[in-house]
Amino acid sequence: MIGFGDKFRMVIATSLREDGAPDDDEFDPTDTGPSRADSFDYVMYGKVYKITGDDSGAEPGSRLHKIALSISEHKTHQGKGLPMTKQIT
Repeated sequence: MIGFGDKFRMVIATSLREDGAPDDDEFDPTDTGPSRADSFDYVMYGKVYKITGDDSGAEPGSRLHKIALSISEHKTHQGKGLPMTKQIT
């Protein structure tokens, strides 16, 4: 849990691949290539359905984004919980 005053780093990217190439829509546990996710303790994948507050004329839609979150404190749960290939629906 992140508390008041804790620092964390969040990255929003269109691809987890280091070369920036688009990702497939499915997770492949056999893919051993380098990934932006390698630098983080927690990685989340999702779709952004509505974008607000942007004056650049961006249309709301189902833009694909990956959200990676690295929490540097309270790593007591590292290695426990969901397996790496677990999909949550």
